[in-house]
Amino acid sequence: MSTTEHFYPSASSQTHDTKSSSYDYEMAVLLFSSGNFSKSISYFKKSMENFRKEKNFPYYFSCYFLMIQVLNELGEQQDLKQLQKEVDEVCQTHKLLKTARVLACSAYYSVYIEKNMDKAKQELKTALKRAFDEYDECLKADNRLKQNSSRFDIMICLYVFSIYYYETEDYKNCLQELKNLKILLKDYEQLKQNLEWDHTQTDNIQELAKYQNTLQALKENQPNVQGMKLGINFLTALIEIKYIKNYKQAEKLLWDVYEEANKTNNVYFVPYVLFSMSRCHVLLKNKKQAYMFFNLAKKNVNKDRKLLINYMENLKQFANFDQIEDSENYDIIFDMKDHLIVEREKGCVELKNQFVLMDLLKLFLLNPGVPYSKESIIQKVWKQEYSPSVHDNKIYVTIKRLREMVEVESCKPFYICRNNAGYYFSTQAKVLVRQ
Repeated sequence: MSTTEHFYPSASSQTHDTKSSSYDYEMAVLLFSSGNFSKSISYFKKSMENFRKEKNFPYYFSCYFLMIQVLNELGEQQDLKQLQKEVDEVCQTHKLLKTARVLACSAYYSVYIEKNMDKAKQELKTALKRAFDEYDECLKADNRLKQNSSRFDIMICLYVFSIYYYETEDYKNCLQELKNLKILLKDYEQLKQNLEWDHTQTDNIQELAKYQNTLQALKENQPNVQGMKLGINFLTALIEIKYIKNYKQAEKLLWDVYEEANKTNNVYFVPYVLFSMSRCHVLLKNKKQAYMFFNLAKKNVNKDRKLLINYMENLKQFANFDQIEDSENYDIIFDMKDHLIVEREKGCVELKNQFVLMDLLKLFLLNPGVPYSKESIIQKVWKQEYSPSVHDNKIYVTIKRLREMVEVESCKPFYICRNNAGYYFSTQAKVLVRQ
């Protein structure tokens, strides 16, 4: 499952003067954030074209990061390949050394689009080394602004590395990277607090400007930090479901992610979390709760998000949610193929190897309201001639067993009734027969 978060600069920090580029970029991000992926594409394309002409490559690559995620969600594989080709050509034409962040994004492309795990691993190793080298240089130069940026690049590389490990089912290494990320995020937030304190302790104009610029960058990066925190908890919950199989812990983590995603209006994550909650309850065998979360996910996802909708369709089939949908509309469902009945309140009852009960129920359900005498029941179900001394008790016992299976209160039958003409199935019951 795709678990990437988006890493892009704030539109307010742009240094270029082109208003159209700024407007297109802000509209693209706004539409993306609100979940309107299809509508965001044209704005992203315009932004990328303008940023390329202006040689504003940080923002060009920011659009690239988001476009990969948008096109992957929409299932536009051909457009994704064209996007990657374009970015490679821009890097060659302008002799751009791919930054750690761009390499990390390329690794995501290699994992999800090309399915080339060896290539992804090599890109991530290169990206991580490049991020650490840059960080060391910033430390030597005491450049706090770039130091902060390269520190965040390291976190992005480790985050994508954790996604790589998850997709290759190397869950132990995935958990280790997530643990490292939590430590780095804690240090990152501590750095912000320290800078805020240092900022108040200096009268030096040049030092003050450095602090202000660095704090501004940290402030603008805060949505990305929040997104990464969500991603870490979400991935951890998925591992609890898939590998550790601690579904209760997974549910707790998913609730935390859901609350934080709602608080920050993270439309990308909300339906994924609800879908995962449904999956968790399926495994806990809480089918009705699973179906409830599935419906909530369905209400929160745009129809054009083909990737997530495909995941949801697979879960729907696996959990047989169609059965629950039908059970809400019918009092009783009779599945002749799978030899089971589903009663609205009692739930599912299997009739395997109970051929007499199957045949009797089939007779009643296919002809609701039609009364069957003892003679006709014996002839149609047992294929025998009726004899009171032989068959009366047999009919009584069989009807009693059938009522105990399907009736909520067998002593007050609602489905299998009797009148002077014989036994019949109530016409007041809403019935679905699957043949």
